[in-house]
Amino acid sequence: MRLNELVRSLLPEGGTVVDRTASEHAWPPLMKVIDAKPATPADDLLTAVTVDADGLAELPTVLADAAPGEGLLVLLPWPAHQLPVGPVVQALVSTGMQAVEAHPLTDTAWGVAVVCRRVNDEIEEIHAYLDPQRSPGPLSGRALLRLVDEHIVEGLVWRTQELRQKDTKRTLDAAAAARDAMAAERDAMRQERDDAVAATAKAQEAADARYAELEQRLADATAHSRKLDERLRGILSSPSYKAASSAVRLARQPRRLLGKRDS
Repeated sequence: MRLNELVRSLLPEGGTVVDRTASEHAWPPLMKVIDAKPATPADDLLTAVTVDADGLAELPTVLADAAPGEGLLVLLPWPAHQLPVGPVVQALVSTGMQAVEAHPLTDTAWGVAVVCRRVNDEIEEIHAYLDPQRSPGPLSGRALLRLVDEHIVEGLVWRTQELRQKDTKRTLDAAAAARDAMAAERDAMRQERDDAVAATAKAQEAADARYAELEQRLADATAHSRKLDERLRGILSSPSYKAASSAVRLARQPRRLLGKRDS
């Protein structure tokens, strides 16, 4: 929640903020801002106080300065999930402050705002209502005040932690979904790669087989050509071929002679 939105919800238009934070926070423009504590509390008046992270021990002193009936806006520097619940509740109870609201802040250096009011100025015994060794006694006075303050302050911390857990779960779920998507994409790419490798291997195997077939056919053709050459050379060099060639030449010679005589 934004701090000024919270202030507008607590005070009427024209209400007064008693700024005792020693900060430079710009309060809502329609609110009166003073730094001096008024003589008497009023419903249209809210006192803003704070402590720094190292000043937790000073919180009871800061709260004790409130008059009975005075409303306080306690601005604490810790994030809601890191709020020191025990010391804060003890400071509220010991000074008679009843917490009515507690909110995480999103736009200031303060992390938490506790709205409370001084309900009495008496110091009563705090009943150890959670101590099994003692009688709880009547649930009144500071015991009841402690219950209320714990409910408000611890409720804020619990809600904040629950929201953080939900955000963390959403982040983890989104990361897991992204991881699963990446794993699925990786598996698909691996399958595509394996398919491509298998197809390439199959094509290479077919090409190798075709190449071997062509090589064999070439070798067979070469061997056959050599055999034909050898047979041809054998025929050309055989006596019968030579005799036949001589007979053919002799048979052609008379024809040439006859041709000359006729001419």
